[in-house]
Amino acid sequence: MHPVGAPGGHVRIAGVLRRHAPGLAIALLLAATLVAPRWWLLWSDPPEGVRTQVNPGGTYGIGHDESYYVPGIRSAFEGRLPVTDPYLVDHQDAPPETTALWQEVVGVLAHATGGDIFYALAILATLAALATFILFYVLALQLTGSKPAAIAVMLITVAYVQVFYQAGGYLPLRHWTVLQPILTVRPQGEFHVWYRFLAPAMTVPLFFATMLAFRRAFDDRSDRWSAAAAALVALLVYTYAFFWTAMAAAFAIWGLWLLYEREYAGAKRLAAIGAGAASLASPELAILIWNAVSVPFEVKARSGLGHLGIDPGTFVTIGQRVIVGVPFACAAWPASKWVRLSVILYLVPLGLAATTGLVPQPDHYLYQAWPVFSLPLFIGGTAAFMARLSGQKLRLASGTLAVLAVVGGLHFAAFQLRAMRRLDSSYALRSDEAAAFRWMRANLRHDETVVTPSRSTNLLLASLTPAYVYVPYGSSAVGSKAPDDEIIDRYLRASAAFGYTTGAAISRLDPANGIPIPGTGLPRDEIPAYVERSMIDYLFNELVDRPATVNQRIPGWRAQYEALKPQEGVLGRYRAEYLYCGPRERLWSVDTPAPGTSVRVAFRQDDVTVYRLSDASDSDAAPFRGCP
Repeated sequence: MHPVGAPGGHVRIAGVLRRHAPGLAIALLLAATLVAPRWWLLWSDPPEGVRTQVNPGGTYGIGHDESYYVPGIRSAFEGRLPVTDPYLVDHQDAPPETTALWQEVVGVLAHATGGDIFYALAILATLAALATFILFYVLALQLTGSKPAAIAVMLITVAYVQVFYQAGGYLPLRHWTVLQPILTVRPQGEFHVWYRFLAPAMTVPLFFATMLAFRRAFDDRSDRWSAAAAALVALLVYTYAFFWTAMAAAFAIWGLWLLYEREYAGAKRLAAIGAGAASLASPELAILIWNAVSVPFEVKARSGLGHLGIDPGTFVTIGQRVIVGVPFACAAWPASKWVRLSVILYLVPLGLAATTGLVPQPDHYLYQAWPVFSLPLFIGGTAAFMARLSGQKLRLASGTLAVLAVVGGLHFAAFQLRAMRRLDSSYALRSDEAAAFRWMRANLRHDETVVTPSRSTNLLLASLTPAYVYVPYGSSAVGSKAPDDEIIDRYLRASAAFGYTTGAAISRLDPANGIPIPGTGLPRDEIPAYVERSMIDYLFNELVDRPATVNQRIPGWRAQYEALKPQEGVLGRYRAEYLYCGPRERLWSVDTPAPGTSVRVAFRQDDVTVYRLSDASDSDAAPFRGCP
């Protein structure tokens, strides 16, 4: 065999590229389509205001969810490694954040290149997208044995995954209200599901790479590929809980099957891969175990890590997916150990989706992990079915596959294009707010804290400035062990300092407000108030799913707030350097701000003011009387 650098190596590479040129070209095109929205946001100007790369309110997907993860990237960019609590300066002695690897990689890449974190994110997302489709093409080629079929599989999958995610399952497709937006390609405030924040965008290629590495490790009995498989599984542990827990459970079940089949050599190799992965991922696993035993129950409950159990309400949703998989399993069965593994991979995320207390938001097993984990069975079963056809039936099946591929590719491209056009103005700040954030980036230190009672402003501050926030995102404060009492106390103190009425401050804690993801019919000018009303979701996250627990606490919170309103220097209990007054801070009714908060104007433009907290004895200090 020629080394790659030798003339023969170049010939082999050129031959591979020539033979697979159509598949690689489609992979490149799909990758470009997937990441186009991110580059569009970086390179374009909004219709009004100034472009921003995150949008905490008013959109699904990346705009809403990614704002929760960008603060970790900024922490890494600022040199605060490993990332601990990106929201609370008072808790920087906390253990490192779990599954923060990609946030740290993006932050370090931006720091090393001297660039912007969002350019680094776009670069890494582009590389991940390209890896996703190249590896998917290779895996599909192995499963189908046909280059045209592998190409068709890629084109069908990108549409299938998004349709499935939008509909929430198969049964809802019978409703015209669900089916119509899909058929008319009307994005519901989101981009493609594989584009959502860092996970699963960065972890989808890891899944495909892991499957390929396992096939080579077992088919070739290769120790080198076994080591690669162990490294890839370890990377999953560092990056995305839903993928690695499902994969670990699936491989464990597969190992028991190998033992049952008396394939002892395969079981031994699988055990070695698992041990290697656990060893490489031991720092992350140690933090996870430490958090499991040391974090108080009430803190874990904020992110859904409460009592372990089973949720019967998911049985119908899970059952319909099991039923859909039966024909594919029957078409491929009986066959090699890889078919058995594909069936196990298909079923395990569905089983985990019914659990409670194991991971936050177990529905992600259904909508993030399962659509990817199900692909080997869907592809393998379809290929096995078509292998049994001949003549007119085979031509009909091949033609159907080709039509679905064309429709799927066009739907995917149209979906991304329409999403870019529809959401373009959502990723924008008013000119005065953009100027305030520029000023804060230039003048605030990374150990200073800004006070605001707004959930969206807090997320923007954590994402776009080096500062910490006074009122944290509660789910990301789990690792710091900040208790519920501290989280709510911070919010109530900030609200009292800004002079919110008791009704305004407490109404935002009503669990009936739920998760603030507006529908497409909500007028744009009503979105900020709609998002801001659900402070309970920002503070306590998963607790909104247990309204009785929240409602029991509201009378006590009301009494606590009434006691804080006349309190002198109400913000003094926690570190604070600045106050922010913008449009969202003025959405709520006010009376008299709590006394004893002295400030001076640090920045002002139009309707946005940033105040510096000062001592009352300073000559240029004045009592803070709320946002003017």
